[in-house]
Amino acid sequence: MIFSSLKTNISIGFFIAFILFLAAFIPFLKFEEDSISKEIQSKHKAISDYAHFYRLNPYELEEYILSLNFKKVEDVRRVLDGKKTAFSTAGYESFRFEDKLYFHIRTPHFRILFEDSNKYEKNIYPYVMFIMVFFLLMFIYLWILKALKPLSILKKEIKQFANGEYETSSKSDGKDEIAQVVNEFNNMAKKTSLLLNSRQLFLRTIMHELKTPIAKGRIVSELIDDEKQKNRMVNIFENLDSLVNDFSRIEKVVSQNYKLNTNTYELKKVLDKAFNFMMIDENDERILLNIDRNIRLKVDLDLMAMVLKNLCDNALKYSSDKKVQIHIKEKSILFISNGNRLEKNLEEYFKPFHNSTENKNHGMGLGLYIVKSILDLHKMSISHKFDNNKNVFEITFN
Repeated sequence: MIFSSLKTNISIGFFIAFILFLAAFIPFLKFEEDSISKEIQSKHKAISDYAHFYRLNPYELEEYILSLNFKKVEDVRRVLDGKKTAFSTAGYESFRFEDKLYFHIRTPHFRILFEDSNKYEKNIYPYVMFIMVFFLLMFIYLWILKALKPLSILKKEIKQFANGEYETSSKSDGKDEIAQVVNEFNNMAKKTSLLLNSRQLFLRTIMHELKTPIAKGRIVSELIDDEKQKNRMVNIFENLDSLVNDFSRIEKVVSQNYKLNTNTYELKKVLDKAFNFMMIDENDERILLNIDRNIRLKVDLDLMAMVLKNLCDNALKYSSDKKVQIHIKEKSILFISNGNRLEKNLEEYFKPFHNSTENKNHGMGLGLYIVKSILDLHKMSISHKFDNNKNVFEITFN
């Protein structure tokens, strides 16, 4: 099993270390128990051997054993019925009952039961070492988790940064490498935020300044006497104003700061808006439409119209006959144009500024980049194929 979390891996590692440490300590506990049992057995055997060697009578034996910190038991039957024998020989037996140690003298002529009141102390140093090592491992474990805590904060900050929240508070006072990484990210985020704010201010200033001459041009156009020329100029300035608004919208889309304003529209309405952006109408002889007018899409009208406009523009610009066919196929819309095969893989055209600036007939290479960004927002996809000397771009709907 693979664990992706560093914290989880460390916790599992320390857990295994604790288990192994306990497993190593258990044999010592067994050894300690055996050592105490041998000590008791040796002491009781020495008493029994002494009694046999000097042939002590019951009275003498009792006096001797009582002098060795033993107590005579009066309720013999109760203790013997519940005994748990530890070890025994022909002359005596030692056992425990209710957490007390007993010494039972057995001879052919008499029996005497004593409670052993002696203290058989365990060696405390191994236990002290065990506790010290245990707390040392716990301290190291908690210290490592504390050292890794900035990484959790950094992960959260990076996720917020990726979602467009550039204000961070991930500064660390530590001196280790993790703290340095956190602080460098914090510095990078601040610089990025400053650059983005500067870019937005710059773009907004430019678009604001463009609005003024466009508005003046729109007003002056109303003074033209020729109605046809006046309508043409008004339409041009209105489209220029619309383009400035589109630039603002595109800037938000590519910086992933745009919130979709989706609604359900007929595909025909989306296409009409796209043609309006291009300053043409659907009856233009360069546009060959083959669509079902009942098809409806849930999209952001302005953005989707921009997608269709860019694909139409590209088809007209690069086709050999300056025409484009627009077809509907199940849950997709196709833009078909005669022309040469694409020089690069489609993914290359989704990158901004992919065109060479030396080629004056081409744009700056933002068309398909904008298309892909908008379709990603709509969770739609675009594909391309070259068939019978025709380039076919296909947008697949949800």
